[in-house]
Amino acid sequence: MYEETVIGGGNLILENAKIFFADNCQNNYIFIPKDQTVKLKNCSIHFFGSNSLIYFCHNIMSVNVSIYNDSTLYIGSSFSTNRTTNIIISERTSVFIGKENLYSFDVWFRTADPHLIFDCETKKRINPSKSIFVGDHVWIGQDCLIMKNTFIGSGAIIGAKSVCGNKIYDSNASYGGYPAKKLKDGIFFTKDCVHSYKEEDTQKSLIKDTDSYIYSHPSDDISQSPHKIIEFLDSNKDMQKRIDFLSSLTTDKNRFYLRNE
Repeated sequence: MYEETVIGGGNLILENAKIFFADNCQNNYIFIPKDQTVKLKNCSIHFFGSNSLIYFCHNIMSVNVSIYNDSTLYIGSSFSTNRTTNIIISERTSVFIGKENLYSFDVWFRTADPHLIFDCETKKRINPSKSIFVGDHVWIGQDCLIMKNTFIGSGAIIGAKSVCGNKIYDSNASYGGYPAKKLKDGIFFTKDCVHSYKEEDTQKSLIKDTDSYIYSHPSDDISQSPHKIIEFLDSNKDMQKRIDFLSSLTTDKNRFYLRNE
């Protein structure tokens, strides 16, 4: 049954993974770019509604996804996770994750609270669900919770056991805590792992003379900014238009630079 959800010429392989569809749901797609193969490994995808899109760019994905009506999940290339990442997308929202993200154990994304909360005086609902955006080359530590209306800029680090929500997290800055607060500005990280380093390896690692992971304002007026991407995905429920839009994203290095200024 899952083959019917794959469009765009890509291939989908399941390795100890399952795709589920709730009763009466329809028009849901897992999109894989043409001539690419994606393996879902040790995870599950649940479609609990209709007209939702999952767009995978990386070759091996380990993500548990629960996605409801009129929602979108995008995960870019070179996505790395130590254990299955968990994503729940509710109430017509989106989760966008850029390229070269690095996630540790037990990271969670949630776009809803999800139960209703009202103001005692006005009786109006005060907790609408909202989308999540993560830029390129972002490191998220163990046991982190990424909540609704989070915008994380390229090059950011979110420390272990942090809770992020309802704010912008600057590019090239580290955050930690509950809620996450800025710990240090003007930093970058690489994916090198120190676990097995000997003394000579540590000495070699003390300087990294590169600007590859330092982000700045785009040199041109980039129309596909983080907030504009989320605005488009949340407001446009035409499946093909969403696919075309995500397929046309710019590759500019600084495309997802964010600064809370």
